Amino acid sequence: KDEAIDKAYTLGASDPEIIYEVIWKQILPPILDTIRLQIGPAMIFLLAAEMLVGGEGMGYRIRMESRALDMSIPYSYLCILGFTGLFGDWCLLWLRKKLCPWYDR
Repeated sequence: KDEAIDKAYTLGASDPEIIYEVIWKQILPPILDTIRLQIGPAMIFLLAAEMLVGGEGMGYRIRMESRALDMSIPYSYLCILGFTGLFGDWCLLWLRKKLCPWYDR
């Protein structure tokens, strides 16, 4: 058992208060950090899967345009993916700061 749960029980917290005030506040920041860190690999695997077996999507378009030696489109798609990932990362950092102001990592 966690010490924080024991302390909350000692201070008279009810079970719902412990779930929200202790457990939820301990697990929410790492969950948001994990989501933030896994967006990049997820985008890479999605792009690779579309390149290999997809019939549509950005990965498929990148593969088709690079076969035609028109590299302006694949580079623009990669820039779009990079900015999308950066924007998603910033949004999740902002969300973590708003939802978890006590977490300062």
